[in-house]
Amino acid sequence: MQLMDWLDNKIMPAEQKWVTPEFTKDGTTLAAAEMIRSGTTCFNDMYFFPEASYVPQSKTITSLQFLSVINWLVPRRSNVS
Repeated sequence: MQLMDWLDNKIMPAEQKWVTPEFTKDGTTLAAAEMIRSGTTCFNDMYFFPEASYVPQSKTITSLQFLSVINWLVPRRSNVS
């Protein structure tokens, strides 16, 4: 399967259906715990709900939040293209 076909027909429809601010917050919290455990000190997070993916700054890890720029419908938002 070609990359764009996979993204357009498998990944993006699944994200439209399942990705929510709560899903994003839970995933980012789990990822931050794994990164702290492995010694990561800084990470960049780019996803649909930057306000939900915020991980409080601490002495052990720092996060930078950015919006994704894509040409697909973003979950619960209007088309970004």
